[in-house]
Amino acid sequence: MNLETWLRLLGKKIVARYKLFKSTTYPVRHLLPRPSYRLLQPPHQIVTGWLLRRTEGKNVFAPAANGRQVLQDPKQLCKRPHHLTGFSVNLWGQFMVKHAGWVPKTKEASEKMGRDWQPWQPVKPPTATEIHYQAPETWDAVVFDLFTLNGRPFDVVEFGTITASVCHAPNCWNYWHYEVRFQDAQGHWLHRLSDYNPVPYKNKRLERLQSNLLASFIQAGLAQPVAAIPVPIPLPRTVYDTRPPWWSRLLGR
Repeated sequence: MNLETWLRLLGKKIVARYKLFKSTTYPVRHLLPRPSYRLLQPPHQIVTGWLLRRTEGKNVFAPAANGRQVLQDPKQLCKRPHHLTGFSVNLWGQFMVKHAGWVPKTKEASEKMGRDWQPWQPVKPPTATEIHYQAPETWDAVVFDLFTLNGRPFDVVEFGTITASVCHAPNCWNYWHYEVRFQDAQGHWLHRLSDYNPVPYKNKRLERLQSNLLASFIQAGLAQPVAAIPVPIPLPRTVYDTRPPWWSRLLGR
């Protein structure tokens, strides 16, 4: 038995003996951010990979002229068009399809899940009263190619070009959470319209913008079935964790 294997076995025995970690059904090890994690932005931008989004019910696709599949019901992608401008996705890899079944139980838990996480910030896992798991047969998922989506322009009827940006947006219960955000040709971010004075879009005009953007997004055939994509390889830990490897710490390096 080599030194590395022996040390790993010793570590497991110590954990089991002294119960250093509480057991929980929530996938803490895969999803919870740790203080040593970094934001995945330049110079650590993830430029390739697949973004996974949970959808309600089972998805129905049809072939498109360009060979991609088109989601037939826009409500499968987001129930209401305005949800697209704060589009929530997850980096598929460490985040697995089965993890999409975890949903908050209460409004307070939803707000807590939505809080941004920043490096060095300690977090606590959700409790059984805050979150629960929904059966896989009640939901489905689609994936998007990060490279294809990030920086993609959409020609939106009546409103011109609107560009998508993929941003790492970790929250206190999910480090792998991302958002797709949209910016118009005048530089306005659609998820932050209330920050502008005057507000560039509101009322019926805003509703038309959101509906037309959703139509353009669907027609582009960007949402693909999970079954058509090979499961991605998880990122190396050194990409997102600033803490030195365990063997380096052991040797005092």
